[in-house]
Amino acid sequence: MPAHLFAALYRELHNLAHRALQREGNHLAISTTTLLHEAYINLNQRESASFEHPGGFLAYAAQAMRGHIVDLTRRRLAAKRGRDFVITGLHTGLLEEIPDEQCLLRIDEAQKSLWEIDSSLGELVDLKYFAGSRSPRSRRCAARPSAPCNVNGIGHACCCSI
Repeated sequence: MPAHLFAALYRELHNLAHRALQREGNHLAISTTTLLHEAYINLNQRESASFEHPGGFLAYAAQAMRGHIVDLTRRRLAAKRGRDFVITGLHTGLLEEIPDEQCLLRIDEAQKSLWEIDSSLGELVDLKYFAGSRSPRSRRCAARPSAPCNVNGIGHACCCSI
């Protein structure tokens, strides 16, 4: 491709790319300059292309731009249909990791008992165990000396065992 034609017609090619994006590619996240440079790369790979006049070069550049817009649109639509999704499976040990309902009910009962004994510790367990909090308040509470307490007949050092 004659580089002098590209340089001489750059402004006109830029306008052509802008119009092509407005007309056919306004759904794409691509700039006018990017489209123009992609067309340049396409044209530069066609060593056998020769142009008798600037109009032929502009027509060829317009086709290259349109082809790039079409390719981008195809990729975008393929991605929407799930082309890039990866199908994953669950490992077989997952069911063993899920606690049974009885265990969940026992945890709930213990949590309610803790709230009755010490509401600040009940709140701490809610924050750390159920909400996954790593807030400064939960760290301060965990660092304070704990007093033994009795939840469901089991003695605990509540604050330190959380």
